[in-house]
Parts: sequence; structure tokens; C-alpha cells
Amino acid sequence: MWQRKSSHFQTASDFVKHVFSWRYISHMKMMMAETTVDDASTEDECLVTVDDIFDKYYMREPGFKPQMRAFAQFSVGLMRDNRATWFAFMSDHEHAAAVAELSARAARLVDALGRDDDAGLVSHALALAVAEGHLPLVRLLVEGRGADPSLGMGWGMVTLVDYAAGKGHVRVLRYLLERCPAAARELNRPSSMRGITAVDRAAKCGALDALEVLVEFGADVAGVARFNGQTPAHGAAMGGHLEVLRALRRLGVDLLATDKAGKTAADYARFYFQTETVAYLAGLEEEASLRG
Repeated sequence: MWQRKSSHFQTASDFVKHVFSWRYISHMKMMMAETTVDDASTEDECLVTVDDIFDKYYMREPGFKPQMRAFAQFSVGLMRDNRATWFAFMSDHEHAAAVAELSARAARLVDALGRDDDAGLVSHALALAVAEGHLPLVRLLVEGRGADPSLGMGWGMVTLVDYAAGKGHVRVLRYLLERCPAAARELNRPSSMRGITAVDRAAKCGALDALEVLVEFGADVAGVARFNGQTPAHGAAMGGHLEVLRALRRLGVDLLATDKAGKTAADYARFYFQTETVAYLAGLEEEASLRG
């Protein structure tokens, strides 16, 4: 089914192919992996130069840059004009701050893509290389081509640290935090669209190694929540990531906390039929009941 979806979007325009290809290609690589270890074996051996990644993701289409600029501006409009529908859990203050931040980041991206050189494309290609976990190409783009690691992905303005953590790309994540100060400064920055942090993303995808790297570099864990009140424990429970839940508990996360809809991590584990996780969380609920 995944391959059929991939084949279907290949019949669309170059821009549409790009919008979907980065998701499908990077996800498919992980789905087909024979190990959870993040090493060079996961890298696409066909990606050697910057032009290679431009070609892979259809970034040389004449209309690509203006379409990407329009997409960034659309993200701002979506955030600003659809609060009641999409962002109902935000307070007025949170919404205003998120729109302001998204607007500022989008303006920088629009400016980069409006230049006559490849600066905007190079920085966008960096986000794609991070999504793939391709460390040599990430290094080439940052150190050889001056890619801006603080721009993140054009839609939603997700940070590169968030991307690397959410896909379990530990080598790239460590590189960003050690060698890219602009990216490292965003270690705890929530994405403007949903208030998701890198810790939250790592927990939801079950990337325990990535979570440990984030903690090593000082990421906040306890007290972290999305705009809808979901904690990293909620995300980990949805995926049945038991070892991540145990790690979160050791790090001070309240595994029994409710989100703004009044649901606990256990509620989501039950909804997604994560039997082992339900049993673990139910045990914690019982302990808390006995103490209370």
C-alpha cells in the first residue's frame, strides 16, 4: 500500500511530488530497515552531491521556489485564520505568540527562496537530508554550502532537531547539537503549529536513543506539553513504546497526567490496543489509587 501511494504521487506535478516524496521516501527507508541502529547503512548511497538531493526531491522545477514561498506564507495564514478549528486548545496568548514566531520564520524562508542563488534551496535540502538521516550530506550542506540549520522545514516550521529526533536519526541529531549552534539553540523550542518539542517527537516515535541524546544536551522533559495538553507520555503510549515510558518516568514525567480533553496516556494506549502498555500504565494508576 505504501508503494502504491508512492507510485500515485509520482504521476503528479513536480511540486506535488516534492511535497509528498520527502515524507514517503524517508519513512519508507525506516520501515524497510532490518535494524533500529542508526548507522551509515541507512544512508542512500546515491546521494553524494547537493545536486543529487535536488534531483531526488524535484527541486529544480522552474516554479519550485515561488511555490515553496507561497506554501510558507500559507502556513502563516492557516495559523492566523483558523484558530477556532485547528488550534482551539491554544490560549489567546499562545496563539498570538505562535503566529508571530511562525511569521518571522516564514519571512526568513521567503527571503532566502527569493534570492537569485541557491541559498533557499540549499537550506531546504538540509531539512530533507536530516529527514533521511544522511549525515555526510548534512555535513556537506552545512559546512560546504552554508545551509542555514535554523530555518527548519518550510511548512509548520518544524526545527531540524525535532526532525532528527522524531525519526530516530541519532548521528544527525548529535551533529546538529554539537556543531550547529543555531540548531542547538532550538533544543526546547516547540513547533509553531502544534507546540510539539523534539522530546515529544522522540517519545512518540519510540526513539529512546534520540531521547537520551536530547536529555544529554539539556532538553526539558518534565513539564513539557503540546498546546492540547498532551505530554510525551501520551505520544509514547499511542505507539506502545514501553521502554520510552519507563525512561520518561525516571526523568520525572507524570505518566498519569491528563491532556486538555481529560484523557490520560493509558486512555490512548487502550484506544490504540497497546496491550502491554495498558497493563504497565494501569499498574501505575492502581499504585496511585492505593496511595491516595
